[in-house]
Amino acid sequence: LESLRGYEGSAARVYFQAFQGMLRDPMGFKGRQKRPPKDPVNVLLSLGYSLLFKDVCALLDVVGLDPFRAFYHQGRPAYAALASDMMEEFRAPIVDRAVLDLVNKRRIQHKHFASSKDGITLSKEGFALFVEAYRTKLELCTQYPRTNERISYHQCIEGQIRHLARVILNQDQKYHSFDMG
Repeated sequence: LESLRGYEGSAARVYFQAFQGMLRDPMGFKGRQKRPPKDPVNVLLSLGYSLLFKDVCALLDVVGLDPFRAFYHQGRPAYAALASDMMEEFRAPIVDRAVLDLVNKRRIQHKHFASSKDGITLSKEGFALFVEAYRTKLELCTQYPRTNERISYHQCIEGQIRHLARVILNQDQKYHSFDMG
């Protein structure tokens, strides 16, 4: 797992360097910074990943999987690590695209953020804009590779969780990650 985490960290650095290049206005973004986010883009990414985590936790509960028993994100007590495992496949198509759309279409601007001693905060208006963009991406339809149906990303997440449950129960032989195509 430690070796795998090293590869993941390296890949994340490369990914977020490329992500910076996709932003028309990087808004101070120089790479991923989590706690606390040091620029507006990191604030949006953190908020989006938190929303996605919450939604994945809810779907894990619906399907009946224990969110505390994970494969990759392990080791922290009282942490729903399986939600972190399952949301990895959906960060880019849902959260990252929502951030890119909001910033590049200038729907979110510097005026939606304020600096304080605690870091950067998002205004009420900015929060509403982001949640709307996140929900729009979640309901956007895409081709689900397991069934070749056009379904929402929300339904794809549930489909992947149900697929994982079938693998655990030996009803599917191997887990196939979500592929955006």
